[in-house]
Amino acid sequence: TTATGKFAFTPLAQSSLSASASATSLLIGDTATIAASGGSGTGAVTLAAVPGAFGSAACTVSGMVVTATAAGTPGCSILVTKAADATYAETSTTVVIGVAKHNQASLSASAAQTSIAIGGSTRLTAIGGSTTGAVTYMLVAGSTGTCAFVFDRINGSTLATGTGAGDCLVQGTKAGDTYYNPVTTLLNLHVTGGSTAQAAFAGAATPATIPVRSTTALSTTGGSGTGAVSYRITSGYN
Repeated sequence: TTATGKFAFTPLAQSSLSASASATSLLIGDTATIAASGGSGTGAVTLAAVPGAFGSAACTVSGMVVTATAAGTPGCSILVTKAADATYAETSTTVVIGVAKHNQASLSASAAQTSIAIGGSTRLTAIGGSTTGAVTYMLVAGSTGTCAFVFDRINGSTLATGTGAGDCLVQGTKAGDTYYNPVTTLLNLHVTGGSTAQAAFAGAATPATIPVRSTTALSTTGGSGTGAVSYRITSGYN
């Protein structure tokens, strides 16, 4: 007598699978090799890049080699999987590799004139860096002078104009891109106060008409700054 039947086979769980990368952090374009150990059975080990929060992965995979392609948090997440076989079920683990942008080459900035009067302007130029990004300028907090910056589209450079006497500590920044971080540099501009006209200035005598050998009080209103007021006779002196 014979009997037939169906039997359910439940694959066994593999032993713990572990994986590591030859580097824990990469710059964009750099590579790392993934090594896996543990698990059970004869299933092959494969890698897959896990998409990030914005739907794209920060790296690519070829065999057991990972190439960083984008910087961000948490970095490059790699799913390491050991396949199932006739005895064991599939198992997997994850490796995370940090990815950062490259630093640009050093940037330097200069001014056609390093000392300008209030209202005067000087052209700023910058060399260096690694990207094609524009260079922008700003006044650093704590400067004793004030300056304004306007980009000259015709000449493709920035004009700095002195607006307050003192020293303008100027920071130039060259923009980064998907591959490079921004880079900055500093320069100093001295702004002198001699060229700005004072506010309207007026004098008066009280009374305006006096007899010979009498006196009158002189007063002034307006002007700007802390300069002293002086008087001289321009006409009517005998």
